[in-house]
Amino acid sequence: MTFKFNPFTKKLDLTGTGGSSADNSYALNLITSSQTTVNDSTTYFMASAGAWLTAGTTGPVKLWIPKTGILKAVYGSVNYAVAASSENVTINVRLNNTTNYPITTTAQWTSNPNVFSNASMSVPVTAGDFISFTIVTPVWVTNPSSATFNASVYIST
Repeated sequence: MTFKFNPFTKKLDLTGTGGSSADNSYALNLITSSQTTVNDSTTYFMASAGAWLTAGTTGPVKLWIPKTGILKAVYGSVNYAVAASSENVTINVRLNNTTNYPITTTAQWTSNPNVFSNASMSVPVTAGDFISFTIVTPVWVTNPSSATFNASVYIST
């Protein structure tokens, strides 16, 4: 599969390669702006720089699923100015603002960057669905500061 940037639509075009059938799998990517996290909270963040929300909704910004498939993997990292103490953080993919699918429940933001992944996911998604991400934070002894989150989601079609 190859990705080619289309300057007219400002999107990535996907083309399959090899074999008798095209691989139409794709990746969705996001990055957030720098924020300071809060103790013992659930934070929602989406595909828009600056979109960290601590409310119970995902707000107006969502990462839309363009083509039906299976969400197979998520790879990402959290970077921060000050690392946290060693309590566990949960990071989830949230589908249609209803169901959380854990990426990890044991992330510890003690090293920079903190890399996380889950390559054994199997979440059915339909064109028109949307995903966001949540982090569930502990009561830290030392809170991280100026955290940025980025992730890539692999969807097989």
